[in-house]
Amino acid sequence: MPFPSSYSELAVGVTLPAGGIPLYMADTCAGVVVADANNGAVLASVQSFPMVVNRLAVANNVCVAIGQRSYHSSPGIRAITFSLAILDISNPSFPLLKSTLDSSVEFLGITISGNRAYAACGSVGLKVIDIS
Repeated sequence: MPFPSSYSELAVGVTLPAGGIPLYMADTCAGVVVADANNGAVLASVQSFPMVVNRLAVANNVCVAIGQRSYHSSPGIRAITFSLAILDISNPSFPLLKSTLDSSVEFLGITISGNRAYAACGSVGLKVIDIS
């Protein structure tokens, strides 16, 4: 079966780990989607965290997803918080949510090196997050 030429959901980011078969997509509706890079079959979809996923990074059996979520802080007032989710992807078919981090600062980009994630936060600069 050939890989599909398109993905019909709202994918906004994709990463393929070096030497890896699964690819990981940031989907604004479905959270983090794990797919087989050879045939496009969806292996898993992680929606266990209440946020719109905008970007992600994958390394060392860890996926770090960043995005935002909105909530009603009081009647008629909607607030937005920025979030980061850390997933254990040692088994790509069954990703597990390890932890989440909420922030008043927007995460604009993310990368992983070793046991740390580095998040670009615009005028605030860089946040370093321990993901071990």
